[in-house]
Amino acid sequence: MLRAEKITGGYGQRAVVQDISFRVDGGEMLGIIGPNGSGKSTLLQLCTGALPLMDGEVWLCGQRLHTYKDKERARLLAVVTQQAYVYFSYTVREFVALGRYPYTRRWLSVFSEADEEAIAQAMAEMDVFRFRDQPLQMLSGGERQRVFLARALAQRPAVILLDEPTNHLDIAYQMKFLDALKKWIDGKGGAVGIIFHDLNLAALYCDRLLLLGEGERKACGEPEQVLTEERIQTQYGARVSAVKHPVMPKRQLLHSPGILTEKQPGRNPRVWVEENAVVIEFPESFNVFSGQTFTWKKQLNVCIPGEAFDPKASGPLIIDRSFDWQPAAGVRLKCIEDDNGERIIVGAALHANRKADVFVILFAKRRDDALADLLIGLTKQLAVFLHPDLELGDISIGSHPQGAEWNTQSVHPFVSAELQKLLKEIKENEA
Repeated sequence: MLRAEKITGGYGQRAVVQDISFRVDGGEMLGIIGPNGSGKSTLLQLCTGALPLMDGEVWLCGQRLHTYKDKERARLLAVVTQQAYVYFSYTVREFVALGRYPYTRRWLSVFSEADEEAIAQAMAEMDVFRFRDQPLQMLSGGERQRVFLARALAQRPAVILLDEPTNHLDIAYQMKFLDALKKWIDGKGGAVGIIFHDLNLAALYCDRLLLLGEGERKACGEPEQVLTEERIQTQYGARVSAVKHPVMPKRQLLHSPGILTEKQPGRNPRVWVEENAVVIEFPESFNVFSGQTFTWKKQLNVCIPGEAFDPKASGPLIIDRSFDWQPAAGVRLKCIEDDNGERIIVGAALHANRKADVFVILFAKRRDDALADLLIGLTKQLAVFLHPDLELGDISIGSHPQGAEWNTQSVHPFVSAELQKLLKEIKENEA
């Protein structure tokens, strides 16, 4: 019903969006998402004719948008903006009736029976009929937004474009508004393009999503195809975890608030001494590669050289960014950061047989083959470093299943250098 072909436009001579193509089909809700300043509202204005195109073409119901007269276009295309300021003191019915203006021949025309039916039906569909004689300004924000949508429905359009209509509404009003919009789509077969800031709402209600970034199209497809952890990290600079909705077959995003997460003990690894082992407990199962096998582990045990410890005197402790712990001679655990601020736990234990066990826990997510490559590389480098005084024993590497993707090539030399430094300090303390 609405199709944009390689459109470019903006303000004055400055192009805000460039070479963007998409379509909105009948019976479909297309969500337009992207970070602040990505060009979402500008794109919507280009598609309504409010801003002139610098290049490309917009098609509405099989005809070029600019070939329609104003009233002709308004019969096919309705627009709902964010909380709009109303300059006159309208009642709810008077405001919804403005949606019938495209069908009048002159400004003060008397409404026909069809007009009155369209007005009443639109108010009923948006559940605002009971407010019909009340001043619009007396309604709550959520009620006013439903009135704005009722005015759009009174136009009997084929396409509705909405610019963040739920932005200032609480969750109950957001869902009522979007439920009503979906009911209209299903009942009338209309097409809807809607700008969202809330990615989870967009994933729940939209059939497809168009992701913008810096005025360009970055992705378009079904929500589970667009809302990947890697793409959100790249476009928004935010770390999220993608999970399945518990009721609907939809993807949802869990936010990971960076440094704030570390202040919550339940979200950081813990460590304590239990008999002759250091026990590291993860907040969720980590993918751990040890020897030649991958396993999912909630705990990792590291043998302590020497006598057993009293667990009451040795933990549990929270492993945060400043963690540096030496529970016994020959054993040390430390939390370090790379240049990008990514956390890594490194640890080593030197035993009486002169073997050194080492482990690395990445808070980033790595594929199995990448972990294997990292383990092989560290094994070679540490064996050379320890020779001839010590021998490399067990080496384990863990990866956070919900962390951000990481480049193994960049982390490999950093982790190797930190482990060598740690082993050197342990040996010096033993001497």
